[in-house]
Amino acid sequence: MGTYSLGMSKIFQKKETRRSELIPVITQAFVDLGYNRATTAELARRCELRENELYRLWDSKKSMFISAIQCIYAGTMSEWESLAKSRGNESLAEKIISYQAANHGKAGFFRIIFAGLQEVNDPEIKSALREMYQQFHSTFVTLILEHHGESDAKTADEAVAEAKLVAWALIGIGAIADIDRSINLTSATQRKRLINGVGRDLLEMLA
Repeated sequence: MGTYSLGMSKIFQKKETRRSELIPVITQAFVDLGYNRATTAELARRCELRENELYRLWDSKKSMFISAIQCIYAGTMSEWESLAKSRGNESLAEKIISYQAANHGKAGFFRIIFAGLQEVNDPEIKSALREMYQQFHSTFVTLILEHHGESDAKTADEAVAEAKLVAWALIGIGAIADIDRSINLTSATQRKRLINGVGRDLLEMLA
């Protein structure tokens, strides 16, 4: 039994490693094509696999799409972790706002989110989107409380409540910027000013 379990564990680890290698390719395909136009044949072609080989890693296109949604958060966290190691006098929350102002939407991840919103009648896709946003919200709340939530005029509960509201507001700014970018409502300069200016104003409100 122990040998069998060890063998299954190695197979699972190998499968997870292969998924990790391919998910950036699959995510980019959904960015380029959306959910409906990204056929499993096209996904397999981009991964340089046969369709049956791809199905050994994911059991459906929907499970690939959900992995792509999860990849958005993981990829963003990797970028933010790099910012945490960078020098400067700004808090990490301020660094992130500056970074997002300059780079928000360039990867095209918002296209996956928009595609997912058209599929929210599917409970699994809806749950994946909810989890992704909740993860971003939780991360923002933590950053805000670490660097902008301390004040003698507030109780701990008040600081947390304000941080939660500001975190949702920051996510909302990002969503507005995504819509703006996708249909060219304003210029790139104006989008940058929106994220940087309003984002920093929200942080200042907590000072």
